Amino acid sequence: MSRIAFITTQAFVPWAGSEELWSQTASRMAQAGHTVGVSVPSFENEARQVTQLARTPNCHVHRTMRHWPLWRRIARRFVPMENPDIDGWLDRFQPDLAVLSQGGTVDGLAWMQACHKRGIRFVTISHLSTDSLWPDSREVEQIAPLYEQAAATFFVSENNRRVTAKHFGIPLDSAKIVRNPFIVSFDASVPWPVNDGTFKLACVGRLGAEHKGQDLLFEVLRDPKWRARPLSISLVGEGHHRTTLERLAKLWDVQNIRFSGQVSDIEAVWAQHHALIMPSRYEGLPLALVEAMLCRRMAIVTDVGGHTELIDDGVNGFVAATPTPRFIDDALERAWQRREDWKGMGEAAGRKIRAAIPRDPVGIFVAELERLLS
Repeated sequence: MSRIAFITTQAFVPWAGSEELWSQTASRMAQAGHTVGVSVPSFENEARQVTQLARTPNCHVHRTMRHWPLWRRIARRFVPMENPDIDGWLDRFQPDLAVLSQGGTVDGLAWMQACHKRGIRFVTISHLSTDSLWPDSREVEQIAPLYEQAAATFFVSENNRRVTAKHFGIPLDSAKIVRNPFIVSFDASVPWPVNDGTFKLACVGRLGAEHKGQDLLFEVLRDPKWRARPLSISLVGEGHHRTTLERLAKLWDVQNIRFSGQVSDIEAVWAQHHALIMPSRYEGLPLALVEAMLCRRMAIVTDVGGHTELIDDGVNGFVAATPTPRFIDDALERAWQRREDWKGMGEAAGRKIRAAIPRDPVGIFVAELERLLS
């Protein structure tokens, strides 16, 4: 059996949807008898998934500082300097393969450099790449050759692969698309909501407006035409902008929005809502979209990330050309004019997603890693 390191660089919140693939893969490979090392940023309120991994046989959890002291961050720009959280742990664990899960595309640079220095084979998973967030030239010069030297590179959408190739100026032709695991049944059959005269949308995702664009939706809903229509939208999720968004809803008197908070039973959400709306400014391939489609709900999305790899405009949803109030309003208006078709479009969404997403994404990724280890 092999020694495998799973490393996440996501240090923004204790847990996110992007953590599911590496963590479930780590658990499955530890249960199969591999020696697994897990490196995660340390949080005071540790995610239960990390605690569970720490209790898994054959799995060893290493917790790193989320931020170097300022003086070390400045000094490292000019003088090569080892990070004991990275270099020391790799020297102790000595993995046969390292799996680097990145929220973006450059946040794993220090880990890649440390692996390359030690001759440790590594693979990368990138969950988000967007033209809204270009890496600077110095980062590109350092990291592009490391991507080309990786044992394998994985992206969650074809769009993210193309954008990264453009940012780095490298082909990435051998990169593969990998899917995140979802928390609804692959065979979900969620009943259509009872008709009470109101059409109900759910906006599912972290309350972070810079990413998920809830403020853009609020701007659209200020229009008198939406105030007069029997339409309600639930914001499902929590996040650092909840208070800000509540203040904005009050300032603009947006009355057809409600804050539902974090909900663990996603199928129950779709039993109460007719469709998904995602006014995102950027995305990889959001689990909220995958899960809504598995629950046979159509979606109104912006043309970012992998959205249009799943949504065919006018067939299983509606696409706003850009993440702006004007185009979100246009997509929502087109959806409203066809509101009696939403159920049938949801059925089309269910067929599309089952053709695009495997039943067991974790099993497929485990097989990819086993192949690299053989």
